Amino acid sequence: MLPYRVDFFDDAGNLYGTVQLNEADDAAAIQHAHRINIPSGGGWFEVWHGTRLVYTHRNPPRRATSWSAFHRLRHRQQL
Repeated sequence: MLPYRVDFFDDAGNLYGTVQLNEADDAAAIQHAHRINIPSGGGWFEVWHGTRLVYTHRNPPRRATSWSAFHRLRHRQQL
């Protein structure tokens, strides 16, 4: 097992979490990082093995929804 670190960043580039993993290889570490990712947080994550950047994944941007847009969507669903 190899040590990996996953760093999670918000949309502004602020580090908001780090998780240490022990995995067999890069592919297993990347797969594990995707499983623990929280896409609704926006931003991205990076998988590191020591000083080597293994992988970067950017989450889709969060969509801001106004109250009026929410109300219109809800009204449409009721029709």
